[in-house]
Amino acid sequence: MKKRFRVLMWFALLGAIAIALAACGGSGGSSGAATGAVVNGIVADGYVSNATVTVYSDKGLTNVIGSGSTDQNGYFSFHLTVSPVPSPVYIKAEGGIDKDTGMPAATMVFAGTFTAGGINITPITDTVYHYSLAMGLDAAMAKVSGQLGISNADLYGNPVTNAAVSTAMANVVSSGTGAATLPNGSYRLVAIHFSDSDVMRHTYSSITGITNTAAPGHQAATVIDITVSNGAVTGTVAGSATATVSGRVRGSAVVLSIIDGTDTTRVAGTIGLLGGITGTFLDYDSDPSSLKLTKGVFAASAVPSGVTQAGLYAAAGSLYTGPRNFIAKGDFGEHGLHWGQTNAIIVNGATGAITNGDIPNLYQDAGSRMAAVAGFRGKVAVAGSMHLTLNQGRIVTAGGAPTSIAIMEYDLGGGDELYVVQPAGCRGGIYITTDGTGLTQGVGDATFTKPGGIASLQGSYDIEVASVGPWAIGQQRAGVIANAVQAVGTANFGSPSGGFYVSGNGFGMSNGTELGVTTGDVIAMKKDDDNVWNGQDEEHLRLVNVFETGAFEGNEVQNSNSMGNASMVNGASGDAIGNFPSAFVGMATPHSSTPPSFAGTMNFLSRALYSSASYAYSYYTWGSITINGTSATLSSTDNETPPSSGTIAATAENRNGVYHIYGHAPAGPGYIDIFWPVGGRKAVYVYSESGIVVEVGEAFITQ
Repeated sequence: MKKRFRVLMWFALLGAIAIALAACGGSGGSSGAATGAVVNGIVADGYVSNATVTVYSDKGLTNVIGSGSTDQNGYFSFHLTVSPVPSPVYIKAEGGIDKDTGMPAATMVFAGTFTAGGINITPITDTVYHYSLAMGLDAAMAKVSGQLGISNADLYGNPVTNAAVSTAMANVVSSGTGAATLPNGSYRLVAIHFSDSDVMRHTYSSITGITNTAAPGHQAATVIDITVSNGAVTGTVAGSATATVSGRVRGSAVVLSIIDGTDTTRVAGTIGLLGGITGTFLDYDSDPSSLKLTKGVFAASAVPSGVTQAGLYAAAGSLYTGPRNFIAKGDFGEHGLHWGQTNAIIVNGATGAITNGDIPNLYQDAGSRMAAVAGFRGKVAVAGSMHLTLNQGRIVTAGGAPTSIAIMEYDLGGGDELYVVQPAGCRGGIYITTDGTGLTQGVGDATFTKPGGIASLQGSYDIEVASVGPWAIGQQRAGVIANAVQAVGTANFGSPSGGFYVSGNGFGMSNGTELGVTTGDVIAMKKDDDNVWNGQDEEHLRLVNVFETGAFEGNEVQNSNSMGNASMVNGASGDAIGNFPSAFVGMATPHSSTPPSFAGTMNFLSRALYSSASYAYSYYTWGSITINGTSATLSSTDNETPPSSGTIAATAENRNGVYHIYGHAPAGPGYIDIFWPVGGRKAVYVYSESGIVVEVGEAFITQ
């Protein structure tokens, strides 16, 4: 029977029900009694219309004391259920449309003191809130005001009317830690995707080739028309008469299933600004006898109908103003690290053309480059630098539909090319290398981030990491969980030279010697002891993003002699599924300080990455998770027909800022383990039956 007991326990909190019941629409509407205090103000990243505004008395955003929505000018006013207004008070704005861009607005939280003149909910107040999760509100205010060079009063100013606040907000937004959701409505979603099957098989000769059709018959871009209604996603694929699209938006995460006959593509990722989405995908046949997983990375842009191309180009260009730090890792084909810093990137607001984005010094690690791949034209296996010239770049418009996806094509010399694909509102994206004939050599994930980003590491930190890869399938749960979270020790981050800090030691699970490259807000790591990516020893590549609390998250590719686990459904014989990214999370706490803790409610969404059962790849779950001291409540719904829902009580153990949440399913032999760093957006999950790990996946825990 395919319906599994475990879905009864997969995450959605009863607290979320209270929030849903409390919400009501209209800028004058309120869930509170008329005798309660009145709160009013604006939601501004540009003014945001039709955003849901919810007021809480606690920083965990659990105790709702009132809610309403913004009008067409971003203004809200409504009664609370209490009087006076608590101090501090926490107010969350979610959904809505930024009037300046016509795009989905950021999810933002205000944490501070309410004043009679009203409050401003902005990306700056959201940054203060996230820092406060780790260090308290007063320290967070001092931290952010110092980083931005503004006063505490300006932290809470209006960025539309105050020039100093506007400049500071631009620095916050372009740092890439902002998140958004997709409000109810219709969207044209353009997704650019590359997989392991593209390496050495497909030719991409130009930016036009990447965004449309590539020989032989491979479609690198998919255009999907979707509708979001109360979190449920339905849609159609442009040009297909048979494919269906379904899925779920939950907080700042999304999962989509694109089904055409027995073929399913399961996409999951996080939502950044300007409708940008990044993540990974699996493509598989639902017939268990023919299961063959294709795996890859994607970058997408979800744009509401009616958005003007010029307006979107201008908004994307504002996020790219100035130089950018570039770090990339190879997932398929090439397995290496690349890093460097661009010159100023300029986006033409009328045409979307990108200029002046050369990388004067691109560095690569000294590891090997999959020499066993027939015909591979790798670079020299010696660390050094080369000058990359930007041949062309633009914000892509696919099929006449505006998108926020930036694509840049660089000359590597000798006819080789490097392509970088990134939604302008996200940190992450894709990189692709091709040889002189345009044949794809390597595919991986990449980051372009603003130097001196708002969330960065500098100094001495105690590091805790959590990671579970495909090696765990078929193993005893007790042994896997005992090794899943590791206190790595102390890592030191100096002042970056030339935008980067390079060390002979990363913070890997084994705490052994490895390459560590960081800009402070993005960290890349490589361990390859014998200098050959061959599976003879434990090898890994990691690319992770740092957030305000010190949480970091990303993914890793692994390669070892355990990848061929016979108990794992991994496609055809010899399929190196271990090279598909698995979730990697952790926490960096300033040395000898108190790690962050959390009490409150967050959105939850999950899906499988590795499993011993073929049907597992067709499931995903959504809901909420509430943490209260050493206890947690997990509740969820799944995508079965009909859906299954359930709630359990679980244990929450704080491991130096990384929560291990675990408990039994309410029926059957199932057991769930979740590893989430406070303030992060991604988590690792493990599902076991009768003490044996049968599934490893990723979860998204977001506002």
